[in-house]
Amino acid sequence: MPNGVAWLALTGMFDVYIFFLTHHSNGNTYWENNEEQPGRTRWVDYKQHDFDSTQLDPIWHAWLSHTRCEPPSTDRVAQSFERSWQIPAFENMTGTRGAYRPYNTTKPKLYAWEPKIATRRG
Repeated sequence: MPNGVAWLALTGMFDVYIFFLTHHSNGNTYWENNEEQPGRTRWVDYKQHDFDSTQLDPIWHAWLSHTRCEPPSTDRVAQSFERSWQIPAFENMTGTRGAYRPYNTTKPKLYAWEPKIATRRG
């Protein structure tokens, strides 16, 4: 679907126009509804079921949180946001098999601590 395609959703007796903005390269779909109450006008449909906010690009996150007025698909400044020397954003892998685990450089202990229990005198 091209940018700016309007979808008409009938909710009760009111006609609500929801604007489809774009599909992003990571598969997320971004939407905007300016007739909703402030702060709830922009949202994202994640491609994956177990979504995480790190699956968003930083510039799209800025648009969703109302830091930027124009969506990155139409904003010239946002389109030149990424530089050639930057690595692409990637999602946080904490809690998965792809998580970063540093290797240990310390020597293992030869003798582990064993508590000694003193007898009570009573």
